[in-house]
Amino acid sequence: MLIYTTVYTVGIFIVGFITALLLDKSTERYRSIFRTFFILPYAIPDVVTGMIWLWMLDYQFGIVNYLLTTLHIVKEPVLWFNNPMLALMTIISIEIWRLFPLHTLVIFAGLQDVPEEFYEAADIDGAGGISKFFKITIPYLKQVLVILLMLTIIWCFRRFTLIWLLTRGGPDRGTETVVIQIYSYAFNFNKMGYAAAIGNILLLITIGIVIFYFIYSRKET
Repeated sequence: MLIYTTVYTVGIFIVGFITALLLDKSTERYRSIFRTFFILPYAIPDVVTGMIWLWMLDYQFGIVNYLLTTLHIVKEPVLWFNNPMLALMTIISIEIWRLFPLHTLVIFAGLQDVPEEFYEAADIDGAGGISKFFKITIPYLKQVLVILLMLTIIWCFRRFTLIWLLTRGGPDRGTETVVIQIYSYAFNFNKMGYAAAIGNILLLITIGIVIFYFIYSRKET
């Protein structure tokens, strides 16, 4: 769960930032096209997404394996969900593809509020793009990013449908998240008390994250 949460959170922020910056730098003519393209994965329901990726990653007939073997990137088709770590990374990649549009739009909206004068002053001082990003963009978006980080971690805890459709927590419990574990103990092993205990711990963690955010917000104000 720790690996899943960490890699997912870092990955979705990286993808969200890159796509948001692409939107921000694009001209008004192409911005609506990019926005439609980026938002499309978020509009697809989890069940449909799961079925699409099950077909795309199929060992014999999947288009992903077909392209990889045709381009000689791999010698033979890949069993994406047979190895625990590979299955976990595959799940994380699909989850990022599914949910990055929200991060893109939130970060893009924050970028619109950064005063252009700051960048112009940095240009006069000879600051490069990386320097402007870490010294102007990130500090100005700090409040937005903290809120988005808290929500991302909370959402990460409750992701269920897509993982259940693709792997059901396997192989060898390699993709088993807390929510999958709660479901398995409750309905597969009929251990309702144990499942309820895990659910209560998850609730306490979520409350702790919310309390941390409120404390942080008060300090910032």
